[in-house]
Amino acid sequence: MLARIRILLLLCCLMPATRAYEQIISQSGQIVIHGKPLPYAANYPFSNGAIQLQPELLAVSAERIKQALLRQLNLADRYERKIHFLFPPQASKASGITVVSVRNLDGWQFELALPSQVEPLILIRGIVQALLQEIAQRSGGPRQAEIPAWLVEGLSLELLAANGSQFILHPESHLDWMVKYDPLFEARNYFKTNSALSFTELSLPSAAQLSKTNSKAFQYSAQLFTHELLSMQKGQAAMVGFLSRLSYCWNWQTAFFQTYSPVFTRMIDVEKWWTLALLQFGRGEKGEDLTGSKGFARLEEILRAPASLRFYTNQVPATRIFTLQEVLRQWNEADQAAILPAKITDLKLARYVLNAPMATVALEYAAVLADYLDRRAQLHYVPSLNIQPETRLELLVGETIKKLDQLDLRLARLRNGQSGQSLAKAPIR
Repeated sequence: MLARIRILLLLCCLMPATRAYEQIISQSGQIVIHGKPLPYAANYPFSNGAIQLQPELLAVSAERIKQALLRQLNLADRYERKIHFLFPPQASKASGITVVSVRNLDGWQFELALPSQVEPLILIRGIVQALLQEIAQRSGGPRQAEIPAWLVEGLSLELLAANGSQFILHPESHLDWMVKYDPLFEARNYFKTNSALSFTELSLPSAAQLSKTNSKAFQYSAQLFTHELLSMQKGQAAMVGFLSRLSYCWNWQTAFFQTYSPVFTRMIDVEKWWTLALLQFGRGEKGEDLTGSKGFARLEEILRAPASLRFYTNQVPATRIFTLQEVLRQWNEADQAAILPAKITDLKLARYVLNAPMATVALEYAAVLADYLDRRAQLHYVPSLNIQPETRLELLVGETIKKLDQLDLRLARLRNGQSGQSLAKAPIR
């Protein structure tokens, strides 16, 4: 009898430990690891760069990744749904990580199916995707949010680069880990000898671009693109807003342009901004550094419109530089429509390479031109009005030129060193 009691007591002591291994919860409570401890591999570390996953260490690693992602987005930890990590018996390293989002009656459920061995970047990528999916579904939209591949890749590389290889704990981990102060160091070296992908290629990468031999271009392009978006004015808030819109849109492109519409209204706007960002990145420049005479030169270049003129049939064309006021007075509607939208885009993009006072003036130039084009497109004969369309066009041109003259005066005062703050508040009539 006494022996039976001892056996029962021993079993009671062992049972909690067994259950603890079956379900491990991270510090915040959002990450739940399901599964028993995995056997330690005798041939560890693996030559292919993979690491051995163990539930206890995985819970800590996942929590580190989550907290780093929240810091990157400047987002408080207000999760609504848990993310469950599973180890299916049939999962292998070759199968990678599968992220599953399922909508039940009580809301969304998120799961990660993991192999026992996986490469660090692939692990981070899977966890980041699941976390972004949970963040995106919080807004309560009717659809499953489509998280763009470039965003998952870009944020994963940002987190890995900023936190070092010891970001992920595994059986051979050491307590010391080195933080890299330049998260774009690897991307900077890569783009010295290689070209980045365009925004179109980032949006719809081909199978060849995602293959293991060619994936570096996509990875580093995605990292830099994401980094630049987050570096925009209120970039973190815009990124969170982008994620919140995803579950209300059929695709991520719609949510993207809804979020960034003040700057990007068309695909070509994003391509121009991305080209400019790559140019600055290659030169090692930052937008805030383009001040003084360089900033004024860039802005004045945008405010001029070169055109080739030929007064006689057999004459060599001569190039003349027109001011915006001359474009409005002398150019016909078709020629204006060909150049003014491009000027508006260039003025909006200039905000990223100019200091604050000049950027303010640049955006006001863009607003004046956009208002002119919108109002000109609406000019037509209205029976209830006594003013003919030609007369109304004259009035519109005169009013717009007056606004441009005021902006030219403000720009001249900025060049002469007057206060940018007081000038920025001057109204345009």
